[in-house]
Amino acid sequence: MLERLYQFILPQELLDAESDIRVSRFIVLVTTVLTLFLLGVAPILYWGLGQEQIGGVLLGIAVYYLFSLATPRLTHSIRFTSLAVVSGNVIGLLGLVLFFYPDRAVFYVWFPFVILLTTFGLGRRWGAVLVGALVPVIWQIERLQIRNVELESVPLANPYSLALSFSMAIFMTGVVAWLFELAHRTAEQRLFASEQKLRLHIQQTPLAVITTSLDEKITEWNPGAERMFGYRRHEALGQRLEDLITLTELHAGVEPTGELAGFTLGGVDGTHQIGRNRTKEGRDVYCEWINTPLVAKDGSIVGVTSLAIDVGERMRSEESLRASEARFRQLTSQSPDLIVIYDWALKRIAYTNREMILGYSWQEIRTLPDILTHIVPEDRPAIYQSWLAMEHAPEGQDTNVSEFRVIAADGSVEWIRSRESSLTRNAQGSPAQMLATLTIITAEKNYEAELRRAKEEAERLAQARSQFLANMSHEIRTPMNGIIGMTSLLMSADLSEENYDFIETIRSSSESLLTIINEVLDFSKIESGRMKLEMQPVDVQESVEGALDLLAPQAANKGLELGYWIDENVPSTIVGDATRLRQILVNLVANAVKFTDKGEVWVMVSLAQRPDEQVELRFAVQDTGIGISQQQIPQLFTAFSQLDSSTTRRYGGTGLGLAISHRLAELMGGRMGVESEVGFGSTFYFTVLANVVEGSPVAAQHPALELLKGRRVLIVEAGERMRAVLTRYAQRWQMSWIEAASVQAAMRLVEKRQDWDVAVIDMDLPDGEGLTLVRELSARPSLQGRPIVLLAARNHLNIRQRAEAAGARTYLYKPLKPDDLLAALSVSLGGKLPAAARASSFDRTLGSEHPLQILLAEDNVVNQKVALLLLDRLGYRADVAASGQEVVEAVQRQQYDVILMDVHMPEMDGIEATRRIFAMLPSAERPYVIAMTAAAMQEDRERCRAVGMQGFISKPVKVEELVRALVQARVWVENQVKV
Repeated sequence: MLERLYQFILPQELLDAESDIRVSRFIVLVTTVLTLFLLGVAPILYWGLGQEQIGGVLLGIAVYYLFSLATPRLTHSIRFTSLAVVSGNVIGLLGLVLFFYPDRAVFYVWFPFVILLTTFGLGRRWGAVLVGALVPVIWQIERLQIRNVELESVPLANPYSLALSFSMAIFMTGVVAWLFELAHRTAEQRLFASEQKLRLHIQQTPLAVITTSLDEKITEWNPGAERMFGYRRHEALGQRLEDLITLTELHAGVEPTGELAGFTLGGVDGTHQIGRNRTKEGRDVYCEWINTPLVAKDGSIVGVTSLAIDVGERMRSEESLRASEARFRQLTSQSPDLIVIYDWALKRIAYTNREMILGYSWQEIRTLPDILTHIVPEDRPAIYQSWLAMEHAPEGQDTNVSEFRVIAADGSVEWIRSRESSLTRNAQGSPAQMLATLTIITAEKNYEAELRRAKEEAERLAQARSQFLANMSHEIRTPMNGIIGMTSLLMSADLSEENYDFIETIRSSSESLLTIINEVLDFSKIESGRMKLEMQPVDVQESVEGALDLLAPQAANKGLELGYWIDENVPSTIVGDATRLRQILVNLVANAVKFTDKGEVWVMVSLAQRPDEQVELRFAVQDTGIGISQQQIPQLFTAFSQLDSSTTRRYGGTGLGLAISHRLAELMGGRMGVESEVGFGSTFYFTVLANVVEGSPVAAQHPALELLKGRRVLIVEAGERMRAVLTRYAQRWQMSWIEAASVQAAMRLVEKRQDWDVAVIDMDLPDGEGLTLVRELSARPSLQGRPIVLLAARNHLNIRQRAEAAGARTYLYKPLKPDDLLAALSVSLGGKLPAAARASSFDRTLGSEHPLQILLAEDNVVNQKVALLLLDRLGYRADVAASGQEVVEAVQRQQYDVILMDVHMPEMDGIEATRRIFAMLPSAERPYVIAMTAAAMQEDRERCRAVGMQGFISKPVKVEELVRALVQARVWVENQVKV
């Protein structure tokens, strides 16, 4: 408690001053006790005993003492406080003597302070003796003279003063004696506790603590020394340290005589050294010695205290560090790169592994400004900002790579790649040093420039090739437009079935040629990365049937069974690119037909999975052809790769189909693969990922289904898979069936069962012609009138006449379509649905329903004729212009609703003609321009859209596309009129 009082009143420098600490504490203690006494006595005299004057004076003295207690903090000097306390005592006591105590007052008032001083200086016993000796003396004094004023002494004239003096003396003596005794006892306890703590630290510390006297005899040997050197305490005490353990330069700079004797407090602090020491067991230990002289109170040195620390591990670590640093320097000196350490605090290079770089010494480019002066001016700002960012890089952003050009000493320009990283950071976390690895990459940059030039040259050649292919496509499409256009017109005429089939063969062959052209263009698009898909509703069944129809004649000529099956859980309509899906199917089916000499080719469509709102459809094309070896499979999807590339090969082709199909499947979110074995056929499959069309119209309940429900059908089909498909259709339509695979089997079956309602008979059976079976069944009286549907390949001639002559009411061409079979069975059983008829794309009422003023811009005479005939079949009349200049002049003479604009024309092409027409006409009077060109590349479409053309039709022109474009044009014209 007293220590807290001293610390509260006295500043730290007075507490630390050993010469004044006793006086300071005495003054603080006496002043505090007097202040507390006066603060306790003054109110009693003032209010209790009615001595207001005396109580007031004592209270004033107490306040003065409080001020005195504040002076050590204010002045940082105990002398000023002592002076204030003494002067306060003198003034206060003289005031009491002169004004209130004429009788022996000076002795009564001073008496307590004499007792107090005696007690503090000599102890409690001497204070008690002084009290006993002075009381009679004071009592016998009869007269007292102050300032030559003689006062009469009247014993006990003022009993208050006598009582006050005695009580104050006794109180002061007891309190001060008790307090000093308490302070002394507390100090002794603290000293003992401090010694115990020090002893405990010395005993428990892992360091060796050794004390020696002036004659170098060991006086202290702690357990740490026992563990470090192996000697027990009793073995070491009294021994010379140099005799006990072998030390190197023990106590270097601190000798037991001479200098040791001259050490003074505040003089030499000691020595520090590291040496190798020999232990009791004879092993060497590296020790770090800290030697401190022991100084007595008089300033003389009485011994030395040594702390020994085992630094063997540290020495080994430092040795390892030095070895590592040596290896680092060796490695950096042999590195082909230039390694630099830049110090951000020093603002200069601190280390390099080379003396020269690009003809400069590092002394010439030691600082950042020096480095920047040799960098190409265009690169300086970026490099400066990059390095500045490294100087202030936060944690986690310690690396950077930059490339810049440097002007070498010989004037040449060299490229340098700099990899910078923060090597060290200071206490604040800011980068302190940067490690930069500099690599001269001039050769690499030159190589990159050569590659870039080669790439640009390759792109130029690819562009030239693409342009060449586009031009070739245009030149081929132009005459093909006439062939396909005239064929489409001829197919709309009233032809016999045989002639219609001939025309259909011409059309399909033309489209096959067009497919080859499209493959070449598609491959060019894929190579240049310009292939894009058009997302629109796709009827899965129509896509499959369209591909099979195109290849049905080829399959029929080879005697192959061609068919398909779509699982019931496959959605009917998806969102995708119908053209590209059909293109993949045509490629795969065409290859299957090409490499299959006998047997069948089937397309199977199934649902692979349905994640979320999308479906993954799996299309598989299976054949019974020659098969593919496992060694040949990896090269199947490589462009221009053919399994048989010799000049005598049996199978032709461009070698692009599978490569294009593979890439298209990937663009559709799927994949393509093959399973095959030589001699056992192949299965090519691909998947597409697509959305299902929501809200698409659902087919109504087919009227024929009620008619077919419960009926029995006789199925005679040689192909096992086709027979299974026919039975599945019958099951789907809730019909029962009986089946046979040959003429003889069918006859035996008919002998046993005649309860069938309709028969489906394949024309090509293994033991005879299907027509023979038809004649046999029709000749039997019990079976006369039974309807028969004949299935025929497309290579059969005069099939209608032959079927009717044999007794078959209806015939269908293969590949079989379920909708056609359903209609045929319905009609055969008396249904009202007409048989499958040829669908004509020509609607002669279109011109009257959607009237348009049309200008045809076409320079080719054949194409003019085809286009005019197509428009005529649709109910339109059109004016003709043979060049772009004629188009502009025609528009100036007359207003047209639609211009069918050929892009490639003499004098002025369609692009420029469109641009001029739109420039000279206000928007309300501009025609609807439809590009009709043999240029079919995507960039051609974009060029046409860029000048404002609203429609695009590629040649050869398909009737469906022309009709769609004209209808859209009519809608646009009507909207323009409303506006």
